[in-house]
Amino acid sequence: METVRSIVTKMIDKMKYNIIVFTLILLFVTGCLNQPKNHNVRLVSSSNPKVSMNAVNWITCATENRRCRFVGTKQVRYGKNGKYIYRTYTNGVLCSHRVFGGDPNFGVYKECAIRGTDLTRTNVTRICNFSSEPGKEKCPGASGNQCEGGDPRHPPNYDHKNCLVTMFVTEGSKAHDACCQKNSNGYACKGWGILEPLKNIAKTIPCEKEWQRARNNSLSDRGVYHKYGPYFEYVPY
Repeated sequence: METVRSIVTKMIDKMKYNIIVFTLILLFVTGCLNQPKNHNVRLVSSSNPKVSMNAVNWITCATENRRCRFVGTKQVRYGKNGKYIYRTYTNGVLCSHRVFGGDPNFGVYKECAIRGTDLTRTNVTRICNFSSEPGKEKCPGASGNQCEGGDPRHPPNYDHKNCLVTMFVTEGSKAHDACCQKNSNGYACKGWGILEPLKNIAKTIPCEKEWQRARNNSLSDRGVYHKYGPYFEYVPY
């Protein structure tokens, strides 16, 4: 008959065995989870002596989370400091890790660049750019979010040939834009969204009165149409 001491010893040995097995399984699973995912893209470092990238002219087209604009089909790289993901896109692409399918240099603010074909000459073309840009006041005083509009009663009228846009302007929209110049985080200063009304539950939000005035002006058609522009940029092709 086994003694209590021998039984306890066996139990301890079994516990040690289970701990070792569990640790090995945990290490194996963790290693599998940490393996880089195959997104069918090439992770290439330009500092790698086996990869020759010095003969290529890379033209920076956007910083992270901004749109890289170009015409036609181009090879685009995403990353920074010699660590990049290379992919091919047509007529522009959003410069983000979600689009490129990975983060080649975690924790570093990245950018996108277009691969050129000529080191001595860069071919560019002019395209219209009516999109809103932080820090730039396009179509000042117009009803809506810069030149993108947002006023369903008075939508923008774009002239893509001359890169001009005709917008509806009211006294309220001019007052709201002037307020947003002083209060960048004011009510609807970055465009109106469905969550915008939640901002004023606990406190009064700057520029809310001006926005309400602009809305009332629009509903009563109290305003005039004004032409803005030209708004364009040169992009490589």
